[in-house]
Amino acid sequence: MKSNIDLYNLIKAMSKSEKRYFTLDAQKTNRKGSKYLDLFQAIKDMDIYDEEKLKKKFGVGLPHDKIYLYEAILRSMRDYRSSTSISAQIREMILDSKYLYERGLYEQCQDRLQTARDLARDLDDQLALLEINKEERSLVWQNRKKYYEKDIDQLANQSRLIRTSFSEEMLYLDLYEDLSKLVMRQFELKDEKEKTNLREKYAEFLEKARGNTISSRAQRRYFQCQALYHQLLGDFDNVYKYYYMVVDWWNANPKYRDEEFYRYIVDISNLLHACSVKGQYHYLPDLLQTLESSSPKNIHDKGVVFQKVAIYKLMYHINSGDFEGVDLLLDKIDVGLTQFRISKGSKLVLIFNVVCLLFVFEDFKLCISWADRILKKEKTSSRQDIQRAIRIVQVIAYLEMEMDEELESTIRAYQRYFQKNGLSRDAFEFRMISHLNRYYLAPLNEQKQELVNIQKYLTGLKEDKSVHIPFGLDDLFSYWANARLNKQPIREVFYVS
Repeated sequence: MKSNIDLYNLIKAMSKSEKRYFTLDAQKTNRKGSKYLDLFQAIKDMDIYDEEKLKKKFGVGLPHDKIYLYEAILRSMRDYRSSTSISAQIREMILDSKYLYERGLYEQCQDRLQTARDLARDLDDQLALLEINKEERSLVWQNRKKYYEKDIDQLANQSRLIRTSFSEEMLYLDLYEDLSKLVMRQFELKDEKEKTNLREKYAEFLEKARGNTISSRAQRRYFQCQALYHQLLGDFDNVYKYYYMVVDWWNANPKYRDEEFYRYIVDISNLLHACSVKGQYHYLPDLLQTLESSSPKNIHDKGVVFQKVAIYKLMYHINSGDFEGVDLLLDKIDVGLTQFRISKGSKLVLIFNVVCLLFVFEDFKLCISWADRILKKEKTSSRQDIQRAIRIVQVIAYLEMEMDEELESTIRAYQRYFQKNGLSRDAFEFRMISHLNRYYLAPLNEQKQELVNIQKYLTGLKEDKSVHIPFGLDDLFSYWANARLNKQPIREVFYVS
């Protein structure tokens, strides 16, 4: 524990069931446990960490008590995880075998190692298999029973095979990280020379490796590498193909999926993201159904599944024009936002996408209500881009609802807000507020011209790359203006365009 806030972050990251398990575990230690439970409870109840408040209550021994509590929580969580985590069970069995070996209980030691080996093979855990192999060889040398030389040779051969599989797994991990770094710099290569260099560097190796992987885990990495490689080349069909193969790999290996569910979520999210970036929204429903039908074991993983499903379902509805099931989705999001522990930034992204969906759907009353969740309830310094953008959406919703009293004060308040946050008057948000204000104040016979002016401004932004436009809002507002000029629903203009 290096920082004063490490213990606070650890406690806040624990699920309710984990906190309950630790509390019961600590209570078993009677008086000593009670002292640390008081500290645990005091930190758990804090919305914002306050070191000075803790010093007043727990005195000069607070630094030592915090270190003890931190280690006690991690010990307790190891016990908690061992009932559900095969990896944790393997590690514990290896430790058990070492204890039994030290006490001269060699047959019990061998039984423990054999059980651990069977579990490790089920998970294709090469590193654990290597450690088990090392302990088995020590055991054979210690006993030196009849035919021990044959056993040693057999274990040595197994070790070589394990090392080969592990080396292969690490080789693909290295390649995956190299390609990931390129993707982080540039989602897709645009320069043909860069694409040629990429092919020269990786194409032959990836082609030779096709179908030749020994380790199952290496196979997953191979599919990931192929997906990233084709993403850099702009070959979406193969990106989708290989990410789909990654997801299929998880589905064919349910033990891996249950054990490393968080990695499964990352992989299926990569596929969802690849589809969304390329506008292939028709792929999303089946993928989201796969994700929803998964069985996360803990509240954290359930929260992650909720976030991924919610955000990509919103993206699907916004971009496809399919509004079937939207009401049910909004109800689920409403419940999930209170049920799961979600970061402020993620919560803002979710709410913002709900607002945009309701805007396109022209449910402006509900649009305003959801926008207020950010503007009135989710007061935070994070995601200023969302907080600026949502103000523009809300102003248009007020216009549509003809809420004159709220509109006038809101426009003035938002202009002050933009100034206070150092936004230039040439910034997109500032200019849009000004255009909307002129539209609102214009006589009825001049409002059409103001809409035309808004359209001209938004069209001109396509050529002006110096102006930052968040979340493609220029298109969204252009559809709105066009819909009003032609007296059509927004979604008709949006999806025809």
